[in-house]
Amino acid sequence: MNFPPLTIIITSNEPWGDVWFSKQHYANELALLGYEVYFLNPHREWSPSNLFSFSVTQKTISAKLTVISYKNNFPIRVFPTLFLKLNDLFNSWKIKKATRQKKLVIWWQFDPFRFVNIHFFSNIKRIYHIVDPYQHIWSDKEIEKKADILVSVSNYYLNDYKASKKPYLYIPHGISFSEEKIDPAATVEIHSQYGDYHIIFVGTVTADVDLELLAEFAKELPQYKMLLIGPLALADSEKYLFNELCQLPNVIYSGSVHSSALKNFISLAKVGIVPYKNKLIENKHRTPLKIMNYLAQNLPTVTTINFELQELNDRYIFVAESKAKFIEHIKLLLEGKIQTDRGDLNRFKDKVRYPVLIETILKALFSAA
Repeated sequence: MNFPPLTIIITSNEPWGDVWFSKQHYANELALLGYEVYFLNPHREWSPSNLFSFSVTQKTISAKLTVISYKNNFPIRVFPTLFLKLNDLFNSWKIKKATRQKKLVIWWQFDPFRFVNIHFFSNIKRIYHIVDPYQHIWSDKEIEKKADILVSVSNYYLNDYKASKKPYLYIPHGISFSEEKIDPAATVEIHSQYGDYHIIFVGTVTADVDLELLAEFAKELPQYKMLLIGPLALADSEKYLFNELCQLPNVIYSGSVHSSALKNFISLAKVGIVPYKNKLIENKHRTPLKIMNYLAQNLPTVTTINFELQELNDRYIFVAESKAKFIEHIKLLLEGKIQTDRGDLNRFKDKVRYPVLIETILKALFSAA
């Protein structure tokens, strides 16, 4: 399907940086497809000087991708409803002035914290892309009403939007072609630094990660080395568990690495893991992007939560309902006692390439009444 010339503005609650979420991937992939893309960083902490902020800063990422940063003129926490409306008014003007676009604008919103009301842009279509559980926030429903279509990474969220008359698309996380192409020189350097490792975890280390499970695995199977990659976001009261884990001889923590380099680290592992605490109801419906990073490098994945990717269950994704099963699945995979089907995986990848997902979303957008 041919689409008209488009400018795409993406809002995200996570800023542009080394760690990429689905929002950053969509911005990058849309730019690679030739669309003019502006990625709006979330606003920073408010200060009195913001009252007089009427401009933005722009950073060129590529020929078609620009990151825009701006400041809220009014503190949202004081009068949330009123000041959000005023900020939307001022910030819409700033963005309009910065982009100077006359093309059809697609406002692709990944969070409900701003731009409930979009001013000064007369020729726009709106996508509300639901990737996080923000349904308790009042502005979530307001953006839902004003969006042309709703896109979600999970059918679980459909329950929260049943009353909506807007088209609702289930679109899983995507896989980029670039995530499959490793840098041989980089892998040599990684191996020289970390040696052989067998299991990899990628993601922010939060209280949701089952550190006790990881420690249990590391102690039970000391012959297998585990690499942890990602920023640390634990309260001081929880850091002792993480420190104890990292002191085990077969556990390595690398800290954060740039999203573009993750594939090189992942390619050297044998198994990817998603070790969330499955007793927490909010974890049962998570849709972590890391699983796509693993699958891009053909890594079988052992997880404590069930994804909506049933075609790969027991083929490349192995769901463990207990700690014992989690450890057993990893052990059997590493021993070669569980066979994986690359054909199933390749067919799945072809369905979740970003160009395929983007075309599906845009077709639905332009078909919506």
